[in-house]
Amino acid sequence: NTLEIRERLIRECEGNDECDVIDEVRNQAELEVSEEEMKHVEEPVESKTSLISTSSDLQKREPSRLRRKKEGLSKHNEHEVYLMKEAAHFVPFAQAAYTWVSYMLENPTCGIFSLLYHICRQSPCFFRSSKGRIEGDYPWQPHTIALELILGLPADDIVFASYYETVLAIPYYICLDHDWKCVVLAIRGTLTLESVFADINCVPTELSEMGEECGFDGKDLYGHKGMVDSAKWMLEDLKRHGKLDAILAEYKEYSLRVVGHSLGAGVASLISVFLRPRYPNLRCLAFSPPGCTLSEALADTVAEYTTSFIVDDDIIARMTIEGFEELRDSILEMICRIKIPKYEVGNQPKKFDFSTGSGLATSIEESLYNKNNVKASKFKEEVEDFWRYQEELKEENKSNYVKLCLPGSIVHLFRICSNRQSCGSSQHLNMSPGPAISISLDGGDSSDSMKSDTVYRYAPRWAQRSDFEKIEISSHMLLDHDPISVKVRIQEVARQLFGLDSFSGEKAVDVIEL
Repeated sequence: NTLEIRERLIRECEGNDECDVIDEVRNQAELEVSEEEMKHVEEPVESKTSLISTSSDLQKREPSRLRRKKEGLSKHNEHEVYLMKEAAHFVPFAQAAYTWVSYMLENPTCGIFSLLYHICRQSPCFFRSSKGRIEGDYPWQPHTIALELILGLPADDIVFASYYETVLAIPYYICLDHDWKCVVLAIRGTLTLESVFADINCVPTELSEMGEECGFDGKDLYGHKGMVDSAKWMLEDLKRHGKLDAILAEYKEYSLRVVGHSLGAGVASLISVFLRPRYPNLRCLAFSPPGCTLSEALADTVAEYTTSFIVDDDIIARMTIEGFEELRDSILEMICRIKIPKYEVGNQPKKFDFSTGSGLATSIEESLYNKNNVKASKFKEEVEDFWRYQEELKEENKSNYVKLCLPGSIVHLFRICSNRQSCGSSQHLNMSPGPAISISLDGGDSSDSMKSDTVYRYAPRWAQRSDFEKIEISSHMLLDHDPISVKVRIQEVARQLFGLDSFSGEKAVDVIEL
């Protein structure tokens, strides 16, 4: 029963430094176990998303849905340590796909001078031999040089890079990572108007045709049309130049990692579906993918080899039809509840101190009717008619509706504290790896955090797709999607929570094919 499950979780938590994180996760998440979950607990079902195993055969785990609903990631779990180490190592590859734009944003003071220096130093005549290796770059190759600077890779390890971009074509590159013995296929996210067109083309598209071509059963499996089209183009381009096949044939002991951020993460999850029948050791790491990437059945299937990483209130990860509908309905409901003239709403922050709970509560009490006591009006009647019409439309199209969601297993880095007083004393920043970490607003190290009154404590947890069906409006919902910010958060969590001083390729556990 529910009590026995909770007691077992408590026993597992004894002696674990992550207990207080798990407690905070429990306090913030729903802890009730449904009858449906109870039925699954009684069955000895092994989680399909267990990709990592040791020679001693890692401990048996509870069904992933129940376990991930309740637990934060633990430094005592070898699979989860490996996962965070893997994410911290490969997130720069996803960031580097933005090339010189990302390099200059990460180095705002001297980035332009450093880039120009290396362009002149490596290309005295502004030309480097790159025939058949680099496509779509300028003669002086700012994209490729920035790529090398961000990753710290020699030019010879950049196997291929394409910077061409259309509504279908998306920039990507292939490189060697000798440290982890991997070939990395990295895909760029949204940056230009062309990529925005791919983003908004979100009609669900069935993958049966691609399944026949690539060797998997795509019947009743759907993906975001814009991303599917870009993944199809990339597959054809990989076949055209043959660089991926050639390098994997040359380095037979190397595995394949597919990574991307934002739109690139969505395309990475789909190209991984297309490539995995040929490369069964493929792993996909999707950083901040859009919330409308794959159908639920396909998202469950790719969980065997795909992990999504999302930072706190990231708005792109919550961009689903359901999320926008919920936001729309909340705004309409809020307008119905306003009891002061609309032009006075903007003056509320001047009249009340929103930084205090009492000020905010007084403003709400003065400005809004109680939800259960909204004054009747013509607008309220029209809104209620609109809601009824929407429900009727949903019911009529229920049989044809395909819900798109986040791909694979989901690791959520959530903020559990936002000020120094509630975080505790500054000594927390110097503690040995513990349940949560403090990160400054600009993503600096702990010494920078000490200088600021505002710190963010992050802790990773296993999340459900349903956790991202509602758009969270916050001051950092866009910053949480920024690729540089995502890199900083993941690497700081890996260092301070999991005690990983480096993200080198010495593997604590072996990746195996299920």
